[in-house]
Amino acid sequence: MLGLLTRRRREVELSEEIQSHLDLLANEHVRRGMPLREARAAARRDFGGVEQTKEAFRDQGARTTTLVLGGVVLFVLLLARANVANLILARGVGRTREIAVRAAIGGTPARIARQLLTEGTLLGGLGGATGLAVSWGLLHVAPSFIPPQTIPESIVLGIDWRLGSRARRPRIRRTGRAPTIR
Repeated sequence: MLGLLTRRRREVELSEEIQSHLDLLANEHVRRGMPLREARAAARRDFGGVEQTKEAFRDQGARTTTLVLGGVVLFVLLLARANVANLILARGVGRTREIAVRAAIGGTPARIARQLLTEGTLLGGLGGATGLAVSWGLLHVAPSFIPPQTIPESIVLGIDWRLGSRARRPRIRRTGRAPTIR
């Protein structure tokens, strides 16, 4: 609620500031001998329009908000990536005994590596598919929880499938490699 009041107050202050600039420009045109009505129209034309200026101000705030949210998301993704890498390494260390038994009963290194890569690829693919399903579901449910006009219209929430498909390919190939290399 406080955020809405603050936003409303900023809009009122912005409107007052724009109006004072328009009045100054109009007075300047009147001093040059222009009629008042034409002076006001010329001031609006020179200033670029009140609504255009307000929209530019809003877009600048939306850009800052988007950059801050993007930074937070990037930080969380980096933490998640470090956590997954740690889990994969711990899984590999925990399976050394199992791998030694497989090698002792005649498993070739290539066959053991193939099994570990297959398991890692399967887990990575299922994890990625689950993540996409959850994000898709949240994107369809979230608008009912977010109050109207909280997110500026210039910010469009959605999944960028091009980025997802590009990021998916190398990750799946590398998922099971850490335990295999050890």
